[in-house]
Amino acid sequence: MDYRKINDILRDIGSLRNKKIETIQPQYEGDSIHYEICSTDKDDIFVKIQISTDSYGGSESITGIEFVKPVEKRVYNYEPIN
Repeated sequence: MDYRKINDILRDIGSLRNKKIETIQPQYEGDSIHYEICSTDKDDIFVKIQISTDSYGGSESITGIEFVKPVEKRVYNYEPIN
């Protein structure tokens, strides 16, 4: 594990959120946690940021950070035969 790469990525967490490529909304209505997937300058390294809001949905705070990689999954959708 190269800690220098990790430190480079986390050094400026504010600008990392400017590189957001996807937002994952809460599963349940009223849930105060959502996630942002952000790209980095490093090969195949992405950061998943957990963001919590207060009960009014106003003040945001970062409550978790996780390094992730993209995984391709096959999804089947069953539709009626016409």
